[in-house]
Amino acid sequence: MKHPLIGIFDSGVGGLTVLAEAARFLPAARYLYFADSGFAPYGEKSRSEILERCFKIADKMAQRNVDAIVVACNTATSSAIVEMRQRYSFPIIGMEPALKPAAENAHDGTILVLGTAFTIREPKYQELLQRFQRQREIISLPCPGLVNLIEAGGKDLPEMNARLKQILGDLPASNISAIVLGCTHFVFLKNNLRTIFKTNIEFFDGNLGTARQLVRMLAERGHVCPEASPEANTPRIKPQIEIDTSGERHHVLFLCETLLSELMNNQIKPFMPMNND
Repeated sequence: MKHPLIGIFDSGVGGLTVLAEAARFLPAARYLYFADSGFAPYGEKSRSEILERCFKIADKMAQRNVDAIVVACNTATSSAIVEMRQRYSFPIIGMEPALKPAAENAHDGTILVLGTAFTIREPKYQELLQRFQRQREIISLPCPGLVNLIEAGGKDLPEMNARLKQILGDLPASNISAIVLGCTHFVFLKNNLRTIFKTNIEFFDGNLGTARQLVRMLAERGHVCPEASPEANTPRIKPQIEIDTSGERHHVLFLCETLLSELMNNQIKPFMPMNND
């Protein structure tokens, strides 16, 4: 059984959180990651602009004969997943805010959903919201500016907490029991949010479900063992990752290496530039 080649892309570095989760299940796979930082954030773009970017990135990955592509972005999934599945013959795995697991598993209290303005106003999310707001109090909050700060490498700077406090405003922190991180970039902000809320907050994101779906789709095509799981992957194999970006190359690659090392406890090989020939 060959090791699959998996393409993953996002509007920037946020999709690294998905890559790290996928690599926990499939460390022997080869990964192509594209950070579309030059066009971030997608949440401020039109649907047609996002669709154009998704096709351009996925076409390049298709030329490398990938076995699957993960659209590691809630906004891009909302905008382009249907068209991408019509365009390509290999599996296309998307994301959605983890509202269902939050509503079913979080402790009593209000669920706060943080997302881009685009994701929150999309019909797909509104349908998801209507399914669960009858049983739980849910607050959906667009978060402009956060993606740009993370892309600039500012997740640990005072400006990030100041921006978060501005967005959160007068929300009653004591009533919030769970936060749904509806943008892959926001997974990097768990510590910031813990500092602000000062309560025992549960976090939910779509990364685990996406990784499991990737395994299922690859297993159906005989590319991986259907029993692939993080527990089965010891001693740990360091995944092979190629990476490229539409942003300022030195900055983005350095940021990717820093963030992935944090996410994966340094269990990565040195990056290789993506072959775009």
